[in-house]
Amino acid sequence: MTRCLATLSIFVALVGCSTPSPINTQYADQTVVIIHGLSKSERNMNTVKQGVMAAGFSACMVDYSSVWATFEDVLESVDQQVDQCAKETKHLHFVGHSLGGLLSRAYLDDPDNQATKQKLGRVVMIGTPNHGSPLADKHANRWYAGIVGEVPRSLTSDDQGFSQQLPTPDYSLGIIAGTSHYIVTNHLFNGPNDGLVSVESTQLANMTDFIELDVGHMAMPHDEQVIHQVIHFLLNGEFEH
Repeated sequence: MTRCLATLSIFVALVGCSTPSPINTQYADQTVVIIHGLSKSERNMNTVKQGVMAAGFSACMVDYSSVWATFEDVLESVDQQVDQCAKETKHLHFVGHSLGGLLSRAYLDDPDNQATKQKLGRVVMIGTPNHGSPLADKHANRWYAGIVGEVPRSLTSDDQGFSQQLPTPDYSLGIIAGTSHYIVTNHLFNGPNDGLVSVESTQLANMTDFIELDVGHMAMPHDEQVIHQVIHFLLNGEFEH
């Protein structure tokens, strides 16, 4: 019972656009859209925002409610905010943590957003379950799964999972995977993982670059080495290996 409750709390953790105001203005005409993960808020990505602004980019935070929400509501909210972020910038980059990476993919795949996609520069995904998560598989059909809404249940690795509905990205994409697992969830994985997402699940066939870091899933948006690699990819189109 204790293990069940612990893994449920971590499962929930898996899954407004602010005015850009960069610390320096070297890349002020390039806006980085920053999207948080499941059950979090834009505050969870403040360290990422500070990092990209210190590097000279403009930053635009996307906020959405993912618990007790429909996926349609989430996608609509993200679309509206990204559209606003894109209005007054020449180049647009994306940085998404966990579910935020999938929402970046969904936005860029939408035919209605192709004009905005013409401004696209680079995309970084941090701990994103691009092929679902066994943690979602374990809890998706339990009686309590519906309590938190349909979004967490969509992160399964089967054919019904949200990630399986998205096409393979066709843009410059850097993927960061964590390898610091959690004791209460490690038994669900067959290989390296960050506690919520396996290293294998983060990867996509045509990713531009990939790097593994010894960080846990929930710590990734606040980790110094993660932020360093995000900035390095945005500036150079590759990670620092």
